[in-house]
Amino acid sequence: EYRSSNYWELGQLFLNRANNDSHEIADRIFSSIKPNFIFMTYTTECFSSSLYLALHNLARLKSIAIGLLTTGIAFYAATPNHKIEKRPNSILEGDYLFAPSQIDFDHYIFPEIIMRGPFKELLPFGDPRLAKPFVKKISSYYQNQLNISHNSSKQISVAVFGTNVPNISDGTQEGQDLVLLNIVKWLAHQRIPKILVRFHPQTANTRYRDIIREIEGVETCEHLNSSAVLAVASHVVSPPTSVLCEAMVLGKPLVVVDDYKPTIKKFADLGVHSVSSSELRNLKIDDVQSDYSTEQLGPLIWGKSTEEDCRKKYLEFLTELI
Repeated sequence: EYRSSNYWELGQLFLNRANNDSHEIADRIFSSIKPNFIFMTYTTECFSSSLYLALHNLARLKSIAIGLLTTGIAFYAATPNHKIEKRPNSILEGDYLFAPSQIDFDHYIFPEIIMRGPFKELLPFGDPRLAKPFVKKISSYYQNQLNISHNSSKQISVAVFGTNVPNISDGTQEGQDLVLLNIVKWLAHQRIPKILVRFHPQTANTRYRDIIREIEGVETCEHLNSSAVLAVASHVVSPPTSVLCEAMVLGKPLVVVDDYKPTIKKFADLGVHSVSSSELRNLKIDDVQSDYSTEQLGPLIWGKSTEEDCRKKYLEFLTELI
């Protein structure tokens, strides 16, 4: 029904349709499925979606239990115990709150996320998007679907991902895209034959993106999702974004570029090459190795243990609950 070569535009088309018919869609879902539990994922990004709220409100009206999964991976995006104004008039209510790790509960979840309990349980079960079997399955799928020269050639292909993390640069979208431009220029100076750039799907175009598109060797991948780009890239150089955790699960050689020192330290503590914009020019892509281990990353994305398929915890809990 929708035609677009750009994921951001496609998302906006779908969002507008869903929001315009939100109550009708919510009624249809509840009447056809008749759920006895609602599991609502990545709840920090739901506030622009009236469909999300319609589903939530209908579940509360029908006294159906709700589980809320936070976006998580907050360790790269904020400093512990940062001060954020408390909001007593919370939008979301739930019975169970899930997060990637205990760190999210200890430092980031409250009062940052606009939700309230009292929750019956806080469950640090991990981020199911980053379960190792799932990530590898997705990567293998895209490698088969995109069976092109990236896979068969030994040449370096570097993925650069955009971000919507406000700590980057001056916090504006233009500032964040300027960081991407500097990364791409650095790669082009090293004559990297294939530079795969994917801008963040929740952000709009800026003048710097037009410059990036004109640089030799650059292939903008706005028609692909991040997992597809990651599947065909040999290396990743990027500001902080959740795709970096996916890259680590796959063992990709990785460089994190950020001028925010707490973020650099967090990635450096995991063994990842972490540099400021000014330090980037002294680095050579040939020197970048995957010197980290998912064993170090595990407690941040797979809950308390280093269980690689954290989806099992969700399945066991939901099976018992239902």
